[in-house]
Formats: sequence, C-alpha cells, structure tokens
Amino acid sequence: MTSHCIVLSVFATMERLQLLLLLWLKRRRNRRYWVHPIFQLRETFGEYHHLMQQVLSDDEKCLAYIRMRPDTFKTLLEMIGPHIEKRTTNFRKPLPATERLVITLRYLASEDTHQSQSFHFRAGISTVRSITAETCTVIWKILQPQVMPKPNEEHWLKIASEFFTRFQFPLCLGAIDGKHIRIKKPNKSGSKYYNYKHFFSIILLAVTDASGKFVVVDVGSCGGNSDGGVFSRSSLGKKLMSDKLSIPQRGYIPGTDIELPYMFVADEAFPLRENIMKPFPHRQLATEKEIFNYRLSRARNSVECSFGRLAQMWRILFRQIDEQPMAATNIVKAITVLHNFVLVNEPHRLIVPEAPVPNEHLLPRRLTYQNLQKHSQRSTKCGMQVREKLVNYFMTEGAVPWQSNIL
Repeated sequence: MTSHCIVLSVFATMERLQLLLLLWLKRRRNRRYWVHPIFQLRETFGEYHHLMQQVLSDDEKCLAYIRMRPDTFKTLLEMIGPHIEKRTTNFRKPLPATERLVITLRYLASEDTHQSQSFHFRAGISTVRSITAETCTVIWKILQPQVMPKPNEEHWLKIASEFFTRFQFPLCLGAIDGKHIRIKKPNKSGSKYYNYKHFFSIILLAVTDASGKFVVVDVGSCGGNSDGGVFSRSSLGKKLMSDKLSIPQRGYIPGTDIELPYMFVADEAFPLRENIMKPFPHRQLATEKEIFNYRLSRARNSVECSFGRLAQMWRILFRQIDEQPMAATNIVKAITVLHNFVLVNEPHRLIVPEAPVPNEHLLPRRLTYQNLQKHSQRSTKCGMQVREKLVNYFMTEGAVPWQSNIL
C-alpha cells in the first residue's frame, strides 16, 4: 500500500470516528435525565402507591380494577411474586413484585396502552412493556400446571359426565371454538398474519369443559392461514388426530347399549369427524336435524360463554394488541390461565346458561377478536354415521320435553 493510500485510510477512519462521536453527543443531549422527574415521583403520585391499597380494601372496586377479588389477588401474588421479584442494586431501586403484578393485570384488564400505563404508574414505557412481557410469561408458566393441566383419560371422562348431566349431550369431551385476536402488523410478515376480515391476527383455539373453564388452548397460529384448515394444522388438531391427547376412544351412551366414539362439539368452522360433531347446514332442515342442531348448540354454549367472559374480564381484547406475534401470544396464553384461576378461586362466577345465548348478548360489538370463517369442509363417512346415530338417539331414548320448544 502506498503512503498516499495510507493517509487516505487514516483520514477516512478519523472521519468515521468524528461522526460516531457527534451521534453519541446528540443522543446524550436528547436524553437529559437518567430518570425523568415525572417518574421520580412514582412513590408519591403513581397509581399503585396512592390507589391500590384502597382498591384492595373493597371487593367490588378490586373486581372492577384488576378483575378479581382481593383474596384472589393475594393468592396470585403468593404464587407469582417470588418469580418476578428483582434485587435492589446500587444503581436504582426496582419496582416490587406487587406493583409489577398490578401493572400487568391492569394492562390486561383495561384498554390502556403501554404509554398510558407509563403515565398512570409513573414508570418508563420500556419498563412497563418489559414488566408486562415478563410477568405474562411467568403467569402462564406457574398457573398452567395448576389450573389448566394436561388432561388424562380420567379427566376427560369426568368432563363427559358433566356435559351429559348439564346439557344432556352424551360422550362429549368438550366444546371447541377459535377466535382471531387482532395484533399490530408484524415486522416483515407480508400477508402471513392478514386474515379474511382484513386485519392482522393470531388465532386462539380452545376446548372448554361444561362449566366454561379452558381445558386446552392453542395460541399463535398465523391469522393469514385459511380458517378451513387452521384446526388440522394446529398443534391441538394434530394431537387430536394422532391420539396424543389421552382421550378415551369409545363408550356407551348412559342408559343405553349405543356405543359411539367420544367426541368434541364444534361449529361450522370445523371439520365433521367421528370425534368432532358439527351442526347440519341451516337449509330447510327436517325436524330431527333441527333438534340435533339445537342440542349441539346447547353443549357448545360453554365455549361461547367462555370467550364472552374472557373478553369481559380481560379488556385488552377490546382493542388491537400492539405487540409482535410472540409477545401477543404470551399475553393471550396468560389471560386464558388467569380466566381459569379466577373461576377456580371465585366459583360463583362459573355460570353457563343452559340455553344458547346469542353472541351479541355475550360480546360487545366493538370487540376486536372475531370468529373463524365458516367453511363447507369435506365430512368423513364415519363422522356422518356418528351424527346420524345421535340424531336418532335425540328423537328416541335421548329425547327431552323442552327440545320441541325450538320448532
């Protein structure tokens, strides 16, 4: 290399260093505070410090504020607190576990953004966002084994017994449904998450028991996938089709010698299989098919009510979740186990109407999650045979006086 080239290289390096120094100085000038004065007054004016103690002394106010009663909150804190507590360092004092949990619950229970949360609790936006993300992950990790454990065959049989007792639908292991959860446009995703309703979403699939608690959830599938095949491509669908859910295979309808497969009940968005029952298309149905659809809809009512209750409890579903898919998935997983946790600790809220309730009575019109698209999917021969046997059962041994009310 010539001396001329060496000189040019040195000058170029010096120029780059000068530019980096100017950029650093500019950023340093823009950030005038280590902690903004507004946030320095968190313990004086922050929402947690001047409001939460009063809220915890009033059942109804606590229920409105974080969607659970004080005793339920204290139980949750005992379980979650040790996993989100931070050590005090020489640099700054961390937010205590109680405040971290309240920030997260309030974010999930309201329509507030991270920015508004930042002002309410007097903490930086990045701090609020990271607290929410971490706490949601911990909530799922700690609560899921407790309130949504992987069901075994005994658990499935108990669910089937409850469905028959409550809804007079035999051999039913649960009600399946799915929703599109609106999220912001993911980075570099193209149309991968863009759904048929023309917004970006991830998909929540769920199975509920007769009381409306979630038994299994599958969260995070891309909203851009065709709804007609979203179930079969989901981990829930794959496990069901490959017999990896520990479900009992066949049983007798109580009080009869009719042997059928155990099954789930679903709507038109799902395929008809021998272990998934869906209604007949609503086109000039014969009486027995109308009655079958009505009996099926009564059993499906548990999952309809669960989704309605989920949105009423966790109002973050009233708006777009302004997160990337992974973070949004963790948020949705957290609210499903919180839903179960609250119902376990506050059993008086386990109310599922025995007659079908129209969606508009369950969910506000501005709710930002949507049903899966209805599809005319190919039904299996075994599925049609099982459905016909149920039709016959509902018109003979399984007939009940009130089923004719829908005619």
